[in-house]
Amino acid sequence: MKLVMPKLEPVIIPTKGLSFWPTLWALLTSVRRWRLTEDWRYKLPIVEDVTIVIPKGFEFDGASIPKPLYFLAGAFLLLLFIGVEISPILMLLLAALFMFSGLLLSPVGIMLIAGLVHDFAYSYGYLWRLLGNGTVVKFRYRGGSRLAWDDLFFKINLHVNGAIYADWLAAFLLRLFGGVAWRNARNSHYREIIPDS
Repeated sequence: MKLVMPKLEPVIIPTKGLSFWPTLWALLTSVRRWRLTEDWRYKLPIVEDVTIVIPKGFEFDGASIPKPLYFLAGAFLLLLFIGVEISPILMLLLAALFMFSGLLLSPVGIMLIAGLVHDFAYSYGYLWRLLGNGTVVKFRYRGGSRLAWDDLFFKINLHVNGAIYADWLAAFLLRLFGGVAWRNARNSHYREIIPDS
């Protein structure tokens, strides 16, 4: 089955009318969000005969690294240049991890599909499964736990992009930092959106 890409539109980052400091804060911390402009169907590669539907109107930021984490890479490099004693290998590994992850994990890059599915699953705790008669029901991969959705993210990435090193790095970073997003989503009450399909 050929992969059909989702139809997306960018969501405006609200900066108009803000004073200097709030605008600067938005530039430094905001991550672009995207909105589905139509229902998107995707056959899960690892679950036999399961096609999911992500509904039109869903907004997500994909496989993105929060911008403040990029500053950590810069801080490590700055420490390196001002002579703070730290293992050079550790310094380079940490700096490379954060800088390289930002390049690899572009929300509309090679992890777009997995990021879209994962963000919906994190937001709602389920996916919409399309049945043969055209109706949809809630589907929880392996019980719908955080670890299950993270596993699905990794497996979709392997299937879609085959970039095993980037996929492992993304899975590692998700394991380290994804708990914050998971807890925030559990405490949020998103308005349920149902596919037209």
